[in-house]
Amino acid sequence: MEKNIIKKNVIILNHMFTGNYLQDNIGHEIINLFSDDNGDQYIYLCKDGVFNRADINVEYVVQVRRPDKTTRTLEIINVASDIQVCSNKEDEKPIPVYGGESIYNIFKHNNKQQEVCATFKAGTMLKSDDPLYIWYGNQSAAPSLNGTVLTNYNPSQQLREYIYEGDPNYDNLKKLIEEECASTTLPRVDLNCDTSASPAEVYGVEGRELSYSDAFKYFIKGFPEFFIQFCNCLKGKNEQVIQVYREWRNIDLLVECNKHIFVVENKIFSDLNGENGDQLSKYEKIIEEEIKKSESRFYQKNPIYILLLPDHNNIPLKPGGKWRTIRYSDVYNYLKNLPKSQKDNELEDFIKSLEPHTHKDYNQSVMLKRFVRSIQKTESSH
Repeated sequence: MEKNIIKKNVIILNHMFTGNYLQDNIGHEIINLFSDDNGDQYIYLCKDGVFNRADINVEYVVQVRRPDKTTRTLEIINVASDIQVCSNKEDEKPIPVYGGESIYNIFKHNNKQQEVCATFKAGTMLKSDDPLYIWYGNQSAAPSLNGTVLTNYNPSQQLREYIYEGDPNYDNLKKLIEEECASTTLPRVDLNCDTSASPAEVYGVEGRELSYSDAFKYFIKGFPEFFIQFCNCLKGKNEQVIQVYREWRNIDLLVECNKHIFVVENKIFSDLNGENGDQLSKYEKIIEEEIKKSESRFYQKNPIYILLLPDHNNIPLKPGGKWRTIRYSDVYNYLKNLPKSQKDNELEDFIKSLEPHTHKDYNQSVMLKRFVRSIQKTESSH
């Protein structure tokens, strides 16, 4: 006679859109954001989708992402409950279909196909109306985020984490889910979204800071009026862009105007250099010394310090410091809303190349485009 197995309840943290697999493939976890064509909601469990634990009962699968470079903060995307394990056999129904295409056909275009395309079928999906976070560490160290603190717990480098019933963190996380999240229906995939490749994607430089800094230099020189208007922090109407420098004293961009000089440090995926990120302090010192030299072309000009960041890279600035953050989305929205008469084809290409970096999760936006492209490619091959 078989013994009755007492299953322990568990909450799984499912780390979305991370890992080297995403470089040349569609991350299977993209399905965690959408209902299929029948309105059913499936979950892929990173990293390989395989789940063969007969000793546990999965109460919730919490889709999380890291909103910044620290491993101590996780943002909750959505939560799956009422879990059923999928068979993952093509001859067993139902087969998830997105945009009219079988999930197996969509992912077969990956360079490295995985056997499992969906791990669970979720009876209910939950989501918070407001951003919701998990913070690892002491309560006193937690930032002012809406969420919960998991104490005495070190996040692993694995793409899935199991938090078992009986652990105080299980109770805290379950309480957060039940109090802050409500039932929701995930949207269907939008097959009409723009999936066309930007020039930066075509040439393989979407993550290359030097290429974007070169592009900013080119367009500030070519469209100086947009730079002056965009910064919107100059006094006087007679300000003009005189010269734009690249890598002057290792500074990414230095924009010389009549009365001001703009010191711009551009970071896409990287962090600040130097001990304790003192790269910006070093540049401040260089500029402050330069504007005091009577023989310098920057003599007595007013410096404005800008840290230029995509929306997916969060680098905190010291409170009360001289630097201000400008986001790629700020530049993108400004340029996109310019009258058509003020934009030529080159500027339109630049705007399109900025777009992938206006999303809070870069990998997610890239995976969505690949997902829809694969559906369209499969459709066209019929």
